[in-house]
This record gives sequence, structure tokens and C-alpha cells, in this order.
Amino acid sequence: MIYSRTKLIIADNTGAYSVKCIQFYKGSGKKQAFLSEIIQVSISKIKALKKINKKTIYNNIVISSKSWTKKLDGSFIKAFKNRGLLLDKFFKFLGTRIYGPVPKELLQGFNFLDNDKSKKIISFSKYLI
Repeated sequence: MIYSRTKLIIADNTGAYSVKCIQFYKGSGKKQAFLSEIIQVSISKIKALKKINKKTIYNNIVISSKSWTKKLDGSFIKAFKNRGLLLDKFFKFLGTRIYGPVPKELLQGFNFLDNDKSKKIISFSKYLI
């Protein structure tokens, strides 16, 4: 579960190290986000000489969380870090590579994107769990 002001590690090669959650999308009274949901984030740490600036607001997809998540086959998974992928304001993926494993449940959670965009994001990852 991701709450407001939770720090996330970025799992792609956009140039950002960590971000902070600002706002949730689905529902006005929502207080937490789960796997494969979109949140708005502010960038807190970046690599030097990248086109992404600090303290700017981007969209983010949560791809793993520290809390237990139930998979479609009935098993549970848990990650060591909260991780996400950066998107622009039109929900286009900013990176060209995803580091680390990505759960297969993200394919069902991409109801906000076209089918082509969601498959393209998953194809950037090497490992599906």
C-alpha cells in the first residue's frame, strides 16, 4: 500500500532515483494506492545531467510494494522496496528500460492505457513474476 508522502524508488532509466507520492487518481476520497495504480509524484533525487528536473510533478505506476499482494493464482508476493515507473501527463512511458522484475498482474491493471501501450511497457522488462 502506498500512502501520501510515501517514498518510492524509480525502476527505469529516466534519471530519477526516488520520488514522493502526492496524490491518488481513482476516487476523490482515496487514501492509499495498490499495485498497478497511477499516482502523482514529485521527484526528490535525480542523477546529474538528465532532462528530468527536481520538484516537478509526474505520473507514476506502482509496480511493487512492501505490503503483501495477492496474485491471480492465489499466492502472495512481497517486495523489499516500493517501486514505480515514471509517465508523462499523457500517460506515455518516459524510460526505455525497466530494472528488476515486474508482476504479470500489471497487464490486468492497465485499464487506463490502450492495449498497445500496456504491452509496450511490459516488453521493456526482462523478468515477469
